[in-house]
Amino acid sequence: MLFRSVTAGHRVGVVSTTDGWRTVKWTDARWQCNLPNAYGSWDEQWNALENLAAPQAAQVWYAVYVDDQAGNRTWNNNNGWNFAAIVR
Repeated sequence: MLFRSVTAGHRVGVVSTTDGWRTVKWTDARWQCNLPNAYGSWDEQWNALENLAAPQAAQVWYAVYVDDQAGNRTWNNNNGWNFAAIVR
């Protein structure tokens, strides 16, 4: 996952499900590195999907959140469609 600059003190994570949101899993993302972007600035790469392992290959739906230093939460849920990945 790439994010525009996430200021120090912020927290990034995902909420995910494999059963249509009947149950959910909250996972904190782990910062990986900064990468240059096409605009001459930097993006941050965070990893949370490695923690979404399922007992067998499964479709996982997830939304991303960023908490700022004041505790305000910003969501990215793909315009209401959520993100999807196959995990093994």
